[in-house]
Amino acid sequence: MIEQTGTVTAKGNGRIHVKVDPSPGCARCEAGQGCGQGLIGQLAGQSAHGVPVPEPAGIEVDVGDVVVLGMAPGGLLMASSLVYLMPLVLMMLAALGAGVLWPGSEALAAVSGISGLAAGFVGVRYLVRDRRLRGQFEPQLLRMASGAADELLT
Repeated sequence: MIEQTGTVTAKGNGRIHVKVDPSPGCARCEAGQGCGQGLIGQLAGQSAHGVPVPEPAGIEVDVGDVVVLGMAPGGLLMASSLVYLMPLVLMMLAALGAGVLWPGSEALAAVSGISGLAAGFVGVRYLVRDRRLRGQFEPQLLRMASGAADELLT
């Protein structure tokens, strides 16, 4: 489980919003590279309010609480593969398909490639919003942060 601490910034409608900050001493995490902990916020669509997380049953959280979020490494790998590979594969297939159907028409192949890329982005957006798959891509609230031990995770 990939874990990251954050601060609850908002609460409502069965969701809490957690502001996840990368480790201040790790330039790779700030750049979204390295171990992947800095990617949790990007994959979950972190906004000014923070990462939207389902409000857990049995854990009472308030705005300002420090919590620990977790995401399965398989979910992180699947989400990043989906976001990067699906648009690129569709772009290549569309461009190659246009090249086979209309040989010598480079402009049509380029337009088809751009159309395939756009279709890939739309497809990723649809799949990420699908309720059946959402749980694999969303970080979950694991526990309340309990001091210095949890600060080492960031």
